Amino acid sequence: MNEEEAVRVIKQIRNSSIGITVLYFMFSVILPIRSFEADMFIYEIIPIVVMLAIFNGLAFGVYRYRSRVCAIVLFIFSIFMLKELLAIDGKAPLLICAMLWYIYYKGIKATFYFHNNRLADY
Repeated sequence: MNEEEAVRVIKQIRNSSIGITVLYFMFSVILPIRSFEADMFIYEIIPIVVMLAIFNGLAFGVYRYRSRVCAIVLFIFSIFMLKELLAIDGKAPLLICAMLWYIYYKGIKATFYFHNNRLADY
């Protein structure tokens, strides 16, 4: 992996986190608000918003700080997001999940590349 590829992968992580946030927010927050109930808001929508905030925080950590810990946690978190998708409607877009796992795996490799080369420069 060279530096250009590592930068490209990290930008893909940022773009995928933005796309996932928009989709989750549309289908999990905006559409259910049309049939607004107080109990539904507290028990279903707020945890999804918190999950999206954690997800975007991790993606920002990978993008801005090239954090290896954030990259690994983001990969593991995406596995739990698939579990959540399966629990909601019993099926998940496996092709999209496989693409995201591949991007996050390459993100792990890219962050390790940045840290190894930064240490080699000293």
